[in-house]
This record gives sequence, structure tokens and C-alpha cells, in this order.
Amino acid sequence: MVPVMLDMAETLLEPNPTETFLDLYCGYGLFSHFLAPGYKQVVGIDAEGPSIRAAISNKKSNPGSKKARFLSRRITARSVEKIPLPNDLGSETILLDPPRQGPQEGVINALSRRDPQKVLHIHCGLDQIPLSVRQWQQNGYKVQRTVPLDMFPGTAGLEVLILLKKASR
Repeated sequence: MVPVMLDMAETLLEPNPTETFLDLYCGYGLFSHFLAPGYKQVVGIDAEGPSIRAAISNKKSNPGSKKARFLSRRITARSVEKIPLPNDLGSETILLDPPRQGPQEGVINALSRRDPQKVLHIHCGLDQIPLSVRQWQQNGYKVQRTVPLDMFPGTAGLEVLILLKKASR
């Protein structure tokens, strides 16, 4: 199912070589490495040092990842606002794949202030979806498409990919 999820993320995001891709809660860089060839620059962020070290190490096996960089830091409203990206990197696309409990309070508001063109918010359960969608909507984003994936057949869990765009776009 992982290839299906990666292909769906690529289909939903429609990578553009003029955009910057911000991958939050990137882990070992699964989405960053797979999607990097389609973007001008990729920044993957996760709080786990071992995960980021694995993401950096995985760059060696992914030739398209040379434009990716990885940062180890906690994802909070404050840290999201301070992610360094050069101004000349075009519009920003964000992939947000937090743990089951969702992002910390204020993170969605902070991300929306970055004014990303597209956001792919991945939920590893259904409980957090109403709250996160409401927060995105309050910040001017509209759900474009929702895709549930049964990543773990035989269990009650679903991965749900939700593509959001600015309501005015």
C-alpha cells in the first residue's frame, strides 16, 4: 500500500518545479525523497534525531533528493513560523503527516500564515479530521479532495489524505 499512498500523494499535490515542498513530520523522508524530483526545493522536518539521520542517509539512494534538506526540530506553532526558506523559491506546498494525536495546538494556524498554495494533511485515524478541517477552513482553506487508504487491512485504522487549497484560489 505504500506505493499506492505515494502515487496518490503525487497525484493530489501535482508537484511543480517552481514550488518549494515542506514535509512536516517527515520521519525517514518517505514523501520527501519520492516527491523531490518534482519540486525546486524540499525541506523535511521531524523532531526525532534518528529519523532525520535516516532521511539524510537515504539521500544517497535517491538521486532526485539532492535538492532536499532535513532539519531536526519539534514542530510547534513557533518553529513552523521560523522555518528558513529563501524568498526566491516560489510558492510553497506543505505535506503534514503528524502522529495519531494530530499536530500541536496552533500549528495549523501558523502553517496557514505561511500561505501555502496546497496542503496535503494526512491523518492516521478519523478522530482528528473534524478538528483539523475546521481549523484549515477558519484559515481560508477548502477541502478539494479526500482519499481514505486502508494501509493496514484487517484493522479499524485508515490513513486519510486530505488535499486543501486556499478558498480564493
